[in-house]
Amino acid sequence: LILLDSLLQEKNHSPTKLINPRTAMIVLSRSRLSQLSTLRPLILRLRTCSTSAPSPVTKEFLISHLTMTRSHLTPELLLHLLTPSCPLYSAPACSSPLSDPWWSIYWPGGQVLARTILDNPQLVRRKKVLDLGSGCGAVAIAAMASGATMVVANDIDPDAATAVLANAELNHISGDIVTETRDVLNGNFDIIEDIDVLLIGDMFYDEHIGGSVLNLCKKFKALDRSKDILMGDPGRWFLETSSEVDSLFWCMAKHTLTEECRRENYGFHHGMVWRFR
Repeated sequence: LILLDSLLQEKNHSPTKLINPRTAMIVLSRSRLSQLSTLRPLILRLRTCSTSAPSPVTKEFLISHLTMTRSHLTPELLLHLLTPSCPLYSAPACSSPLSDPWWSIYWPGGQVLARTILDNPQLVRRKKVLDLGSGCGAVAIAAMASGATMVVANDIDPDAATAVLANAELNHISGDIVTETRDVLNGNFDIIEDIDVLLIGDMFYDEHIGGSVLNLCKKFKALDRSKDILMGDPGRWFLETSSEVDSLFWCMAKHTLTEECRRENYGFHHGMVWRFR
């Protein structure tokens, strides 16, 4: 489904069993599941062949290759997503035109965060919002639909910006959604200065990124204590083991994931939304 080999290389762990050489898919050993299954999906692609750099994703590509679906926690939103019904979902890496398409998945943390916003529009109404790691744009769209005056959809992948705007158009959202590809986690803090609400959906998938997100949260809150931070997470390893998260956030909502989401995200059954104290 998605590449996690870079994470394995970083942690110096090797996968244990090649289960399908034709499609170059790998499943992690049970001993690693306790640490890594809460980071990203279990299926990996091996870099076993040389491919040219992928072309930028276009709106036409989304329409042709992804599924328009409401099968998620926010059925009010129709989204272009990579689902098991898409041929690209199980395509070998060598034949896929996509490179690390994180943006094409509606991650469980994003689903519970968007659900909470749609159920509680006062959280973002008449406020300037930044959606960190916006991916497919569902959280940004939920904020705009709930009355935010402006939403910045921030993702370092330019293809995510295309997905955000295409999904916004699909939902007849014509408000001020601004796409931003600069890396807020490594500088560029000027992006957050005028923001009232910081939304974070499913960004705690490893220790390095998780630590950077927490640092950003503390800097954002230090600008003005009235600023708000909401994050959605299904219980990934970093969040579950970080004592700092408990001291900075409190759980304001819990949602049961859909059967499809549970099936695609092995080991997760619920998602929580946390609010900065």
